[in-house]
Amino acid sequence: MAEDNNIPEKKENLTTAYLDKINEEIFLSFSQSVKEAQTLLHYAIIKKSEVDPKIIFTLVKAKTYLKGKKQNESFEADFLAAYNHIARLAHPVTGESLKETLGDLSPRANAKWYQWGMLKSAASRAVMMFGCFALLSITGLVLIQVIWATGLNERIQYKALLHQQSILLEKGQEIQLDSASKTSIETKKLEAKKLEIQNDYLRNEKKLTISIGSIIFWVDKYGRFFGPNYKAKEEQDFNDNLEKRIHYITVADSSIYNINYYLLPLLYGLLGANAHILRALSIEIKRLSFTSDLKIRYWLRLFLGMLAGIAIGWVSIPSDQILDGNLNTESLGIQSSISLPLAFLAGYSVELLFAAMDRIISAFSSQNQTKPK
Repeated sequence: MAEDNNIPEKKENLTTAYLDKINEEIFLSFSQSVKEAQTLLHYAIIKKSEVDPKIIFTLVKAKTYLKGKKQNESFEADFLAAYNHIARLAHPVTGESLKETLGDLSPRANAKWYQWGMLKSAASRAVMMFGCFALLSITGLVLIQVIWATGLNERIQYKALLHQQSILLEKGQEIQLDSASKTSIETKKLEAKKLEIQNDYLRNEKKLTISIGSIIFWVDKYGRFFGPNYKAKEEQDFNDNLEKRIHYITVADSSIYNINYYLLPLLYGLLGANAHILRALSIEIKRLSFTSDLKIRYWLRLFLGMLAGIAIGWVSIPSDQILDGNLNTESLGIQSSISLPLAFLAGYSVELLFAAMDRIISAFSSQNQTKPK
């Protein structure tokens, strides 16, 4: 029975403790609002127009109110009204943005000189982080583009030499047919011309050998990472030299194709997103409105930039890019000079791209809904 009598007392103690905890949290929240109001007041006085003296008096008096720790509903209401006024006056700046943009200016914070301690604000750390990421993106883009341009140039050169070889072969066959119906003097002239063509053919054959050697070197060093069906040197078992050439040219074409239409647009979209983020950071820091929450948006922006870039790459693939199993190198360079800047712009202004996609989808959806059943 004694234990039953203690139950109401225990419940009352728990209720009192719970209410005390709630009141303590409310007081801490109010204290934080007072500190932020003081910060915004100083900012508004320095940067903005004149502040109403009544507002200043209420905000300054709040510091004394905190020391008393006695509730006064009338004063708290006046303070919240003054706080709302000063917050609207300082907008878009907030107490949090001032702290994270300017950093901790205390002597203890200034004493930090190692690692990230030199960057005393969240804004400066964000600039360093996204700046380093942009530098890595540019470095990776330049390396990939140099690899792609080298492979493309080697492939174009090989194709031009192969075309020249076929022309020389046709000329030799024409001279062989003409020499049968010519006189002895004309035949000697044709023989001299035939010999010249044969020499040109041999020189071109050497250039072709060097060119295919360069393609093989490019595939072994770089193209193997971007093209399928690659055979390493120790795995090669070709029946003849022609089969070896066909294999390496196929891998080279596939690698150049994949880099041009997938990897490069993705990297250009990422670079465009990086450019937008750095520009947005500079604006937010100038306005003293940077907060750590913005970093989440910026990281999402990077991923959306990559998606926008690769979407441009997919859309820009022409139907005649691969003809009879060979890469159409003639149009590849011209096409990439158009699609890659578009991928950069898509990454920079990703909202416009996805807004256009939303309009297209909504237009088709509205048409389907209006069709009579």
